[in-house]
Amino acid sequence: LSLRPNRILVILVIDGSGSMTTERILAAQQLSVLFMSALGSAEAEINSAFKLSEPFIIDTEIWIYGNKGASCRIKTSASSKTDPLQEQVERVAFLQHVNASYGSTCEAEPLWKINDDIDADEEKQIKEGRIREFLFLFTDGGANVVSDNYGTREKAPAAVSPAGGETPEENKAAAQDSRNAGYALEKKGVIANALLLDQGASDDDKKTFNSIWGDHGAHVSHPSQVAEKVADMLTKELEKLQFQIDYYEVNEPADDEEEG
Repeated sequence: LSLRPNRILVILVIDGSGSMTTERILAAQQLSVLFMSALGSAEAEINSAFKLSEPFIIDTEIWIYGNKGASCRIKTSASSKTDPLQEQVERVAFLQHVNASYGSTCEAEPLWKINDDIDADEEKQIKEGRIREFLFLFTDGGANVVSDNYGTREKAPAAVSPAGGETPEENKAAAQDSRNAGYALEKKGVIANALLLDQGASDDDKKTFNSIWGDHGAHVSHPSQVAEKVADMLTKELEKLQFQIDYYEVNEPADDEEEG
């Protein structure tokens, strides 16, 4: 007995730019910890409810970003590790990297890196429904730095609308860069959503965020609402999943073979 999809990967992408205040960083840390705890519990419940030939996995991966060249993966997925102890260590150690010391806001860079990590086999499994991947980005402002991929990758079909008459050209380019990266992920079957903490955000930042994420973006006005809102977004995406049960025939040994 096996479920399809039999693996769900939830990727959190956190804004670590200088505008992320202590309160906002604490909200990001809380979001990360709650996600890992809740998804781990859901995984255990599913595996205990069914006698699965292949274990059902709900995995987590966390990225943080700031200026160009600063984005990095601060927690790798458990399924990528051979040592279970390493996963337990990373579930605590990653928190020290969630801070506001990463400079400006090159939002597209981690999205491109995540996109490039998805090889042909993984993309095939996503499109066949054997794997589901969800990405949630948390930010407090608009993109303002382009990545090294800007202008070298496929452009999203719908151009990003100007974020305001006074918006610098580099900000518009950075918004288009993020849109292009999101489009590349979408083509590979990744469901990407974003959340803007718009407390103190300028009108231009809000317009930039909306132009990048459209219907896949949402706003909250206070850090205390972040975890609940992202959990709600994930729940809605999971409700869309159509699980399929596959049965595998197992050749049981005959009694005389067992005795032998």
